[in-house]
Amino acid sequence: MVPVSLGTFIAYQLEAQDLSVRAFAEKRLGMTSSYVSKVLKGSLPVPYERIGHWSVALGLVGKEAAVFRELALLALSPPEVREMVVELRQEVAKRSGRKERS
Repeated sequence: MVPVSLGTFIAYQLEAQDLSVRAFAEKRLGMTSSYVSKVLKGSLPVPYERIGHWSVALGLVGKEAAVFRELALLALSPPEVREMVVELRQEVAKRSGRKERS
């Protein structure tokens, strides 16, 4: 299952690597922790041209990198598109007999 939000996914990756938001922002991205915090909260998306850089900075490969790209692109989409994707995921989960997280 794909996590519902980009922020949740990034927070999970940082926690798994025992990496603070500040260290990730400043040492791996060269930006402020304030900006990264806004991405985690969903207030800002990862800029399109920086999605690959963020993925590398998180050390993502394979399926994890693909999930990150999907979530980052979705965060750049209009709200109605994001809502449709959530609804579709819930419908797929319902049909397959499991409950999707909101």
